[in-house]
Amino acid sequence: MGKKTFWNNKWVVGIGSAILASIMLDSFNVTDIWVRIWGIFVFIWNFLLQRIETPLWILIILPFAGIGILLLILWMKSLNVADNDEPAFFDYREDTFDDKLYRWEYRLYGDKYIISNIIPHCTKCKCRLSGSYCPNCKISSQGFEMSDDEIQSLIIHRIENLESK
Repeated sequence: MGKKTFWNNKWVVGIGSAILASIMLDSFNVTDIWVRIWGIFVFIWNFLLQRIETPLWILIILPFAGIGILLLILWMKSLNVADNDEPAFFDYREDTFDDKLYRWEYRLYGDKYIISNIIPHCTKCKCRLSGSYCPNCKISSQGFEMSDDEIQSLIIHRIENLESK
């Protein structure tokens, strides 16, 4: 999965694109772009020079409230980091059963992970087997073929034994 950042959020991209498009379309109506830029600076300057009456106690409390909110956000973010970590068994994606190498993936199904795409590979060259035949080594591995359910049971058994240690 990709990392979730502010700029990867579809709402931010959508709203930002709409704002940018409206600014661009509006700027086509202005014959001189420097007049538009100067107008933006004048607007900001006039906004900063406005006089407002604010009680002193608000000016004193405002920085403390800002720091408190920032600490609360950081604390909540630290709680979510532990929830987003992958399980310990996630690196366990291949093993050998009956002299055949098997590789698999984990998929999230509801609130549980399931084992999927169990694929046999050659133990010598790691090539994907076609049935019980390795197209790279030209070797056929005859013998007892295990079903996906049996392999899945062995994988789950080994995961549970790893986690209990």
